[in-house]
Amino acid sequence: MKIYLKISAFLLGMFSIYLQTIMLRELFAVFGFSELLLVLILFFWLLWGALGSFTYHKGLPRTQFAILGILGVLTPFIIRGTAIFLRPEFGLAVPIANIVFTGFISTVAAFFSGRAFSSMTVYGDTHKLYALEGLGAFTGGILSIIFIGILSRPFLAILSLFLLIPFYRQRERTASRYIFIVIIIAFAYHFAFPAFDKILWQGFATTEFESPYGRISILSRENENYIYENGKLIAAGGDTLSAEQIIHPIMWTHKTPNKVLLVGGLFKGAIRDILKHNPDKITLPFPDKKFLKNAIAIFPSLRNSINDKRIHIVDSDPRYFLRHNNSKFDIIISIPGFPKSGADNRFWTAEYFEQIRYSLADSGIVGIAIPVGANYLSEYQTELCASIWTTFKNVFPQSEIYFLDAAVLMVSRKNSSLNLARTLIQNSKNLRDVDAITVQSGYLPILFQQPRSTTLKRQLDSAIFAQINHDWHPLAYLWGILEESLLSGAKIPKSILINGNRKSLFLGIIMGGIIIILALIFRKSSAIFWVLTGGIWGIVSQTLFILLFQANFGNLYWLIGLATGIFLLGTSSGSLLGAKLNRNTLWGITIIFAIIILISIIGNSGTYIPLFIFLAIFLLSGLISGSIFGFCAKMIKSGGKLYGADLLGASIGTILALYTIPLTQPILIITGIATSILIIGILSFKY
Repeated sequence: MKIYLKISAFLLGMFSIYLQTIMLRELFAVFGFSELLLVLILFFWLLWGALGSFTYHKGLPRTQFAILGILGVLTPFIIRGTAIFLRPEFGLAVPIANIVFTGFISTVAAFFSGRAFSSMTVYGDTHKLYALEGLGAFTGGILSIIFIGILSRPFLAILSLFLLIPFYRQRERTASRYIFIVIIIAFAYHFAFPAFDKILWQGFATTEFESPYGRISILSRENENYIYENGKLIAAGGDTLSAEQIIHPIMWTHKTPNKVLLVGGLFKGAIRDILKHNPDKITLPFPDKKFLKNAIAIFPSLRNSINDKRIHIVDSDPRYFLRHNNSKFDIIISIPGFPKSGADNRFWTAEYFEQIRYSLADSGIVGIAIPVGANYLSEYQTELCASIWTTFKNVFPQSEIYFLDAAVLMVSRKNSSLNLARTLIQNSKNLRDVDAITVQSGYLPILFQQPRSTTLKRQLDSAIFAQINHDWHPLAYLWGILEESLLSGAKIPKSILINGNRKSLFLGIIMGGIIIILALIFRKSSAIFWVLTGGIWGIVSQTLFILLFQANFGNLYWLIGLATGIFLLGTSSGSLLGAKLNRNTLWGITIIFAIIILISIIGNSGTYIPLFIFLAIFLLSGLISGSIFGFCAKMIKSGGKLYGADLLGASIGTILALYTIPLTQPILIITGIATSILIIGILSFKY
């Protein structure tokens, strides 16, 4: 195989993964991040790639590479351009149809990525090209970490120039045209994106920057200031009173609240309100230094309180901090974000509440605020609150719940009853004096009026799915997603979720059965179906463990390119190994499956899994898909069909993931797909 083909395959993988990472981050910045959005976009990317690979019949690689390079560099423009026309007004939820259309349009470049790979298989060994593409993808993942916060879009243009390698036989004029077009587009980045932002955020001056946790957008207009992270509103300049009704009642119930831990609520005036009770120390775990620095610069109220000597900011994720904390706190107040991603859900789980319980002093008090609508809970919010309330009661059996003006508040002592409302109202004359606008001693009977709490409990008792929420069983996350979907115009009835685990398992069994039947019908081409099933496994396992990664470590934003790259590094190694091994390949796959299933069982029980094991799972999952591809490449002459089957299987896997991952225990899906792969593998070995 000629050296230019090897280099081209490597560059194809590197450019494709870097482009995919840029595309995802642009979409997150406009539409907001969630794992289901991620899976939806991957579906279109993989489907376009499969169509490109299947439809390729003739033509030189350089043509496919040229179109891929130009379309790839244009992708950020395509996303922002469609967002201008499809994104609703400032502050509103984005309709699902708009997200689907934008995802469909913005992934067109993958069509030519599939065609580029198929065109190269005419001139070289499919399994070797597949391995080199995977190695290039791993390199692209590393580059995404290095360049995403510095020259994210310009480096995409620079990387596209390396795609000139397949032009080595082309006339200089053609290559010059390609270079000229790419340079013009790269130069336009500097002027076009500020103009796009002015249209997208009409009337606001905007500033954007990257942090390890997301794309940060700062919007300013006269006395208004807003901060968005991955399209999600994090802070508003005028929202400085939201925490009063949460902070003061909790702080009043403790006679000497000297040591306080605050998780969330930073931009709602929580620190300022806690300081009014004169604690000795407030500990604030906050990992995103870049975010905090910019927030302090534009919010004077935050700057005035956070510079107090009693504030101790810990550069750490709150879950990580609690996992390694040995101090005991008098008060722990948690005001997390709405659970519409795995990273948010991890602050509403039994594992998190157990960490809080461990860090409380014997007489300590915990308060958790659930951000829901004032005076009314939608049907999804009712299920959400019921799930969280059931989870909290499981850890704090003597807990209490109240419906305040703008939040549902759960409180409890560590080891005894609290009677928050009665204690506050009976001792209202002896409470510490604080300068508060919305919470005064005379207002407490209204704030904690009995009918509201009774109505709330009646609503929670009517919930159908009041089950305990875990890191790896993200029920609250599911309701957060459905509530967000409802606001964006997609209504999913609750009835579809009855016996959700059984339905998901049943669907998995049916899909596995269909694939096996197809393999039996097309016995002489059963290897194609083995590759297709391997593609299903690859994307389901990758998506599943991305969700579980966030449950353990928080947002995957900075590492998403690397995680995908490590998976494809596994496919690269597997492709080379699969081409050399015979029946022992199946034994090797079986052993790897056993390791992954064992790790899933351990994590499924709530056990913490270190980062390096997660990365190893990505690698091993890719190794399975790659070894299947490499083994079958020896039996199938058409590399385009084989590559197309792999991508088509992966696109089917995204649909399976969309339906099952929020509902089903991970072990069920993993075991079901693993069994299907092994059965089809046995059939494939006969040919």
